[in-house]
Amino acid sequence: MFSIHGTGIGGGIAIGRARVLESRQRDVPRYRLRAEQLDAELLRLETAIEVVRAELGALGEHWPRTRRPRRARCSTCT
Repeated sequence: MFSIHGTGIGGGIAIGRARVLESRQRDVPRYRLRAEQLDAELLRLETAIEVVRAELGALGEHWPRTRRPRRARCSTCT
């Protein structure tokens, strides 16, 4: 038997079968960009970051004030 430790999002203890829904190892496609593709790819990245920030902000609105996690500082996220 083993236990998994982490940050809980709900109160209490859960006992039961655990299932792996997603592996931590991701198969990330890798490809080379031509110089003329760089601007479009950077725009795609910036758009993805904005979408994720909006989704996380919306999720954060549903957290009780007393249980909200501290905002992490990230040099690449500013």
